[in-house]
Amino acid sequence: MADNTTELEVLNQIVDVLGGQSGQHETVVPVLEDIRDLLGGGGGGGGYNPALSVGRADALTGADTTAQWVQQVSTGNGAATVRSVQGAAVAWNQICNWFRATQTVSGVTFTNNGDGSVTLSGTATADAYLTAEPQVISSHKYMFRGCPQGGSASTYYGYITMRGFQPTVLDTGGGNFGVANQDGDARQIIYVKSGTTCDNVTFWPQLFDLTAIFGSGNEPTAVAEFERMYPEAYYPYSAPTLKPVQIAGIASTDAQGGELDAIEWPTQTLRAAGSVRDALYSDHVDVKVGAVDLGTLTWTYRAASAVFYANVGDSMWPFDNSANAVSLECAKYEMTTPTGVTNTSIPDKSFTRRSNAGSTEIIVSDSTYTTAADFTAAVSGAYLFFVLATPTTTPISPALNMTYRVQAGGSESIIVPDGEVSAVPVLTIAEGESAADVVMDALACIATPDGPTATANHALGTYLTMGGKLYKVTSAIAVGETIKSGTNVSQTTVMAELIARTA
Repeated sequence: MADNTTELEVLNQIVDVLGGQSGQHETVVPVLEDIRDLLGGGGGGGGYNPALSVGRADALTGADTTAQWVQQVSTGNGAATVRSVQGAAVAWNQICNWFRATQTVSGVTFTNNGDGSVTLSGTATADAYLTAEPQVISSHKYMFRGCPQGGSASTYYGYITMRGFQPTVLDTGGGNFGVANQDGDARQIIYVKSGTTCDNVTFWPQLFDLTAIFGSGNEPTAVAEFERMYPEAYYPYSAPTLKPVQIAGIASTDAQGGELDAIEWPTQTLRAAGSVRDALYSDHVDVKVGAVDLGTLTWTYRAASAVFYANVGDSMWPFDNSANAVSLECAKYEMTTPTGVTNTSIPDKSFTRRSNAGSTEIIVSDSTYTTAADFTAAVSGAYLFFVLATPTTTPISPALNMTYRVQAGGSESIIVPDGEVSAVPVLTIAEGESAADVVMDALACIATPDGPTATANHALGTYLTMGGKLYKVTSAIAVGETIKSGTNVSQTTVMAELIARTA
């Protein structure tokens, strides 16, 4: 519809769609007011609801929804418009670093391809296996994967084990989970059963610390849940590293998986610290979170309490002595709250902050090191995200294009720059609604959609819509019965029924 379409014209068009005649709107205005409101009219001015906007392909966008995703299934048709993208932080890791040299074990050659993958060839004369030894943390939940499709307990598979690693389960091609109940070396194993012939079977062994990535109690319970957020088939080795959102646009596919649309932006880096998030809009970006490389700070070792501390001043972030209120994020160490503002005794492998003589100190406990030089070298490249004392707003000109096409049953994915891993952003989006969807919504305002098999009971003389048309019930219909014109319903129009009732 054109922007200058009047309210009267809108009503006439709806009357036409529903089987009436233009110009007869005066008799049906009370019935059509709900439909008019649905389409954004009202107030006597012929305007449209600001929650609806015209997009590509003359489509409408519906109400805003906010969710955290990297990839999602589209539910609307037409245009989708990004209202905002909020930042996040993730302690990203993939801790399996396959280091075994190429070798033959019991007739099977395990070839290290140098890219994280291992190719198996030959027939096993006995059970054959090789292992990697990643470090795991007690009580953390892990996801391991890498066995190609087609594995089985009787041929080839992968698994992870250690004394006390529970449960001992196999990856035969779909990935699996396990929980460590002690710290130390685990054994991630590629295993071939005796008598199995491998003809260039390639493994991509990977191990993810889900507790570090998602937080305790928030870990995925299914491999597919993880892969919806991190969809690449292979992620290279990475010690725990704090990652922000890295987004360069959004791409969509149609219901058959074909490319549908894409909007591309200059790469945007959006961070979070606790509940405080950077935010991107079409015409500006709000930066509320800063980042600092711990290796760039000046560290001192405090032997009495076996901690390292660095004075960072109060200009970097606000500090509340009484409540540890402003969050910090770090992948290398877990944040903890000290027992008092002057107490620097904190658990090993953790960090905190405190106010000391008017300035803020970062305090880290790491029993691996006893000199400031060694500690500084060890934390070089480990980032800390913190809340800025003074947020900034930067205009974007020209404004970013944030509208793209969607199709129900298709998908939407954020565009992540090549070679990057992104934290999962929080997106607020108005999903698309096609002209056909709007008509169906309008019909639903008149009578309940149903059929061809009844999903509800319908009494004699009531109305329902089916296939975009209005029907009057001519004999009672029970759940499960077939709804058929001329049998238990008769096709009609809003206009016909109103004329009959007002004649």
